[in-house]
Amino acid sequence: MAAQLSWREKILYGLGGMAMSLPDTVFTQWIFMRYVPNAQEAVVNVKLFGFFYFTARIVGAIAEPVIGNWSDNFRSPSGRRLPFVRRTLIPFAFAFFMMWFPPVQGMHWVNAVYAYVMIQAYLLCFPTVITPYLALMPELTPDLNERVTLTTLQAVAIMLGTILFAVMGIVLKVGGWLALGLSVSFLMIVAMAPTALTIRERISEHRQHEKQNIFRSIRSMLDNRPYVYLVLSTTLFFFGFNSVVMALPFWVKIYLGKGEDMVTYLMAPFLVVTMVLFTAVGPAVKVVGKRLLFLFTMISITVLLGLFSCVGFFPLGSPLLQTAVLVALVGVPMTGFTVLPFTLLADVIDYDEKRTGQRREALFFAFQGTIQKVGLAFSGISFSLIAFLGSGNEASEMGLRCVLILAAVSSLAGFCVFLKYPLREREGKVEMIDNEGE
Repeated sequence: MAAQLSWREKILYGLGGMAMSLPDTVFTQWIFMRYVPNAQEAVVNVKLFGFFYFTARIVGAIAEPVIGNWSDNFRSPSGRRLPFVRRTLIPFAFAFFMMWFPPVQGMHWVNAVYAYVMIQAYLLCFPTVITPYLALMPELTPDLNERVTLTTLQAVAIMLGTILFAVMGIVLKVGGWLALGLSVSFLMIVAMAPTALTIRERISEHRQHEKQNIFRSIRSMLDNRPYVYLVLSTTLFFFGFNSVVMALPFWVKIYLGKGEDMVTYLMAPFLVVTMVLFTAVGPAVKVVGKRLLFLFTMISITVLLGLFSCVGFFPLGSPLLQTAVLVALVGVPMTGFTVLPFTLLADVIDYDEKRTGQRREALFFAFQGTIQKVGLAFSGISFSLIAFLGSGNEASEMGLRCVLILAAVSSLAGFCVFLKYPLREREGKVEMIDNEGE
């Protein structure tokens, strides 16, 4: 029986969650505002930038399973996962920092090339660090309760990253893009370095199997029904949620007529709600199980995004107040979504080992990342087409409302897909509800 993890190991591993969440949420929310803030200040044409965002995400998505399979088959004295994290962390932070500084004032083709190169570098470094980091979790412990603890601590770090993400509007207003780039890059290193440098990877002899062909492995994964339903549902969710994250700064500036710091003030009630409810996730899992709680998460955010698209039409309160209330309420389902997907995926990986006799943690996380990043790519290009519809390089109120409606529809589709998720928890074990695939 595997030894239990120390609290030091659990906390240090969980801290890496901030490096996973903070840069990508900041990137998603502010990158369009950096390059296409409005028609007068745009440094790249919005349609071209949307295309670059899309293609960079797709290339990053294709790289995910290649990196995951490489990590699964990698052998070194320090393990399969940590060498990737150690060697790529600094380039990861550097690429994030550099992409905020287009070299030429005004709209110019040099800025377009620069944007693509730096965004692509960031999106290639991201899975090289994060996929092996995530693949550590199911290897560190087979115990379901310890995994919930690990993902809960990871979620604490993600929440800390969310708090820091929320204050970036104020950081941007006070210190500009330099302050934003420096602060996030520094925090990425601080969050991931303890995992990279202090956690020792457990190397188990029974996992020293022959190298797996990536295409056969992917085909086998796609025969895993729980995995397919989990990946599709989370991808549809991320498409919707990231569309809203991209829309919020433009909503604040164009519809509400406020500055960048208002994004931070709107995020404050969201953070309060998530912090208050965060400790309830573990007990709720024990009462209703991960599947039902995740379904509640999906349907709740669907309803809230639908209501968000109608802000300004309600008879009570100003549009600003209505926006603040809805952003705060989004914190309820997001608390569950912060904790549940990775622990669900760990269950799916265990089921796959029973089914195939193989452990392919990194490839599972990586291929999930591939599908999710394809969804993110489409969310970026759809945002550039819908939010700026009929107005050149200027986002419009109607376009932003359409983005929110599309986000709600996408989340609803994710809910419908996850209804078919077949794994259930019984007496501390995860089992299929039928015998198919076993």
